Amino acid sequence: METKIRSLTHPWNLSPKDARTLQIQLSRRVVRESDINIENVTTVTGVDTHYQGDLSLAVAVTIRFPELETVECSTAVKRATFPYVSGLLAFREGPAILAALNNLTL
Repeated sequence: METKIRSLTHPWNLSPKDARTLQIQLSRRVVRESDINIENVTTVTGVDTHYQGDLSLAVAVTIRFPELETVECSTAVKRATFPYVSGLLAFREGPAILAALNNLTL
């Protein structure tokens, strides 16, 4: 099965006001329905972040599905430059998460 990832490029150094505007624009591009058959899914990747001071530590873990066996794990550390703003966490956590995802080899 071919994976289709749509690339989005935008600046990360935005003010909260500009980030909110961008988030509204990007929300119009969200795909709410998919023709993916869940029975054909063989791997799943999850991400999470943790903060220590202004450092954002992100991890991406790919597991085999439905066995739930770990296939690959990667990490990344980035300095958080966006403030904590409820509803805009993607702008704070995004750079570290993307770096961890980009470190995956699969």
